[in-house]
Amino acid sequence: MLYILSFITIIASLTLLSNKGIKRFLIFIVCISILPFGLEIVPKLHAPRLLVIAFCLSIIFRKSDLKVIQDFPFKKLLFVLFISHIAIGIADVRLNMIQSIYKPTIAFIESFGCLLLGYVSCTKCSDEKSLFNVLNILAIIVSVYSLFSLTVGYDAYNSIFEGSDSLDGDRLRIASFFYNSHVGGLAMSIYLLILLYFNNKYGKISYVQAPVILLFIALLLTGSRSSFLDFAIGCIFFYIPVFFTSRHKTLKFISAVIIIGILSSIIGETIISQFTDIFKDDGGKTGGSNFVMRLQQLYYSWQLFLEKPWFGHGFQYFWEVIKIQRGDLGDLLLGAESYIFILLIERGAIQILLITLFFIAMFRYFLKQKCIESYLCIAITSAFLVNSIATGNLYKWIFVMPFIGYYIRYLQLKQA
Repeated sequence: MLYILSFITIIASLTLLSNKGIKRFLIFIVCISILPFGLEIVPKLHAPRLLVIAFCLSIIFRKSDLKVIQDFPFKKLLFVLFISHIAIGIADVRLNMIQSIYKPTIAFIESFGCLLLGYVSCTKCSDEKSLFNVLNILAIIVSVYSLFSLTVGYDAYNSIFEGSDSLDGDRLRIASFFYNSHVGGLAMSIYLLILLYFNNKYGKISYVQAPVILLFIALLLTGSRSSFLDFAIGCIFFYIPVFFTSRHKTLKFISAVIIIGILSSIIGETIISQFTDIFKDDGGKTGGSNFVMRLQQLYYSWQLFLEKPWFGHGFQYFWEVIKIQRGDLGDLLLGAESYIFILLIERGAIQILLITLFFIAMFRYFLKQKCIESYLCIAITSAFLVNSIATGNLYKWIFVMPFIGYYIRYLQLKQA
C-alpha cells in the first residue's frame, strides 16, 4: 500500500508541474489532504514536501507566475525573511555548505514560501467557486472517514504509517487522512472557516448543510483542544465585523451558534473538562498539556535561547539534537509544544523580530481592506497563530499559507 501511495504522490507531483492557476492549486489542496507527512517517499522526503517542491518548481519554470509574484505586497519583507533563514543555516555548525543552504530553503518554502503558491494560483475572482466545490467534497470525504473509523474502532489508513496518533492510546483522537490529530484538527478548522465564509458570502447555502456539520463533528473527534480553540477564535474574528453589516447575516450567525451549541451539548462535559484540565498540574482526566508544564517548557527554552540569542541553534535542533543527544533536557522540554519555544531554541532574536513584523504587516494590510475576504484572512491567520502558540506548527503551514496567499491576490484583483 505504501508503494501505491508513493506512486500516486509522484504522479500528483508531475501533474503539478504541468498545470497552472486554480487547477494546480486544487490538485495541491486535495493531495496534501489525502497524502500525509507520515508517508515518506524516501528518507526525509515525505509526500507533502515533494508536492510543495513540485509546486515551487512549476512556478520557477513559468514566466507568467514569476511576473505575478512581482505584485506580491510583502515581497521585500518576505525576501528578508528568506535571507534570515539562510543566515541561520550558515550559523549552524552542524551543517556543511550545501546543507546550510538546502535546509533553510526547504524550511522557508514549507512555511512562508507557501504564501506564493496560493498567490500565483488566483487568476480571477470567479475561480473561488471551484475552490468551494472542492472543499465541500473534501469536507465530506474527511468527515465520513472519521465517523467510519469511530464506528469500527480502527483507523485502517493511518495504521499503514508509523507514529500516527489516530485511535492510538487512551484519548479519543481520530486524524482522518491527516496522520496526526493536531495537524488534522488545524486543517479541518481552516477548511471550516473557509466554508463558513462561502456560506456567508453567497447567502444561498444553508448553515445546516451536511459538509459543515460533518466537518465540525470530525474536528471534535480529533480530540485537539488547540484546534477547537483556534476554530472558535477564527469564528470570532470573522463574524464580529460581519455581525454588524446586516440583519440577515446576524440571524444566520445566531443560527450557527445554536447549531454549534446543540452539537457541543452532546459532548459538552468532555469538551469543558479538556479545556479546564489545562490548568491542572497533572493535566486532569484528559492528560496532555497543562499550565505548569508550559511554564517549565518556557523556562528551558529561554535558557537555550540565551546560549545562542541571535541566530539560534538551527533548524530542527530540538528534534535532531535535544531529543537524541540531550535526552534529559528533552524530557524537561516535553516536546517543546509551541511555536514560541521553537523560535527561542532554533531561530534566535533576529528572526523572531522579522516574523513578528511580517505578521503585523499582514494584519495591517487586511484591516485596511475592510471586506469579507479580508475578514476571512484575519480569521485564518489568527486561528493559525493561536494553534501555533498552543501546540506548535510543524507540518501545518501548508494548510494555511496557500489560502492566505490566494486571498491576498484575490483582494488585489477585486480592487483592480
